[in-house]
Amino acid sequence: MTLLAVPPSPVVPGLKEAIEAAGHSAVSERGGWEVDNLIAVQAIISTYSGSSAELAWWKAQHQEALDALFDANFDLAKFIRVGTATGITATNVGNFLATITNNYRTLRANIAAAKTVADVQAIIITSGWPANP
Repeated sequence: MTLLAVPPSPVVPGLKEAIEAAGHSAVSERGGWEVDNLIAVQAIISTYSGSSAELAWWKAQHQEALDALFDANFDLAKFIRVGTATGITATNVGNFLATITNNYRTLRANIAAAKTVADVQAIIITSGWPANP
């Protein structure tokens, strides 16, 4: 066995399954992971993109964060009650609502369509939102 110097932590379950499926082993030890074949396990780690359970967890986290961002920033009743009538037209309100709707739905679809954990993590949920009209 060889010590792979990684921050002391449990071996991620999906990664451990990938290592074992390749016929190798990794066990958390003080100072890293004890592995049976350093080169093979490093290759598995470097190409590992997450298990289906991890992907589902990341998708749920991103969707939850997107919903929280949307709920905190786009309250139509609040917008109507606290705004003024100056500069408000049907066109700019319509464009504002269409942009919000399209951005939310695009981000939601991108989260759902992500194939890997890295794909989910690359989705920036704070981008594309309009300023108040």
